[in-house]
Amino acid sequence: MKDLSPYQRQQVLIAYFLYSVFYKWGAGISKMATCFLLLAISAPHMVAFNRFCLGMIAYILGYSISCSIATVFQCGSDPRANWDPSLDRKDCFYKPPFWFAHGGLNIVAIIATGTLPWWLFMKVTVRRRHWIATLMTILVIGELVPSVYRLYGLYLSSQHLDDISYITTTGIFVSQLEVEFGVTAACVPTMLKILEEGWDFFSLKVLGRRRDSGPEIVAGDSRENMINRDESGEIRVEKTYAVSSSSGTGAEEFGG
Repeated sequence: MKDLSPYQRQQVLIAYFLYSVFYKWGAGISKMATCFLLLAISAPHMVAFNRFCLGMIAYILGYSISCSIATVFQCGSDPRANWDPSLDRKDCFYKPPFWFAHGGLNIVAIIATGTLPWWLFMKVTVRRRHWIATLMTILVIGELVPSVYRLYGLYLSSQHLDDISYITTTGIFVSQLEVEFGVTAACVPTMLKILEEGWDFFSLKVLGRRRDSGPEIVAGDSRENMINRDESGEIRVEKTYAVSSSSGTGAEEFGG
């Protein structure tokens, strides 16, 4: 930093300031996307799960907004004081406690969202549910490791506040990895569905065969929804009802 020209130094500080603001939003949005996706999969009767997801969304949204605003105004009402040394910086607060507070809040959110897929897929039945939950958990662990290592990078930065760009390269790199893992984890169920439908289309139209995966039970209904594909590849839904016979000797099943 000390080897840069005044103009280069200012540009580096502007980029670092913008990164600090948008990182907090990027890390938060990836976790909220995971919660919204799991809410869309869950059933209405899963009240505790749905409330926990909504609580996590409020928690993540709250600290993301708060920390982003605090970053913008960490040197007073004029954000330019973050990169312009000619402006008065007497209103700047001591940053390391703020950095560690955000890092701790973020790690708690990562751990909590990492448990949600298993909670959901223990209650609902979807195709490859354990595989999806395992993959999402692996990606969340991949998000957690850089987030924890980032605390070490923040510690190093706190020891070089006079030349903050000197030691931030590793912290910025692992922060970017954290966001990438979070975004990928949030996309897993949707991307798997898209890839599966694409393979079915390719198999039917190009290879001339269709995948016979058997019926799938969809949770969230008081009756069983049996989903099959007809010969054209279209999805056909059959609802099965259990009806008592008039003689009282048994039950008959009707598909519709």
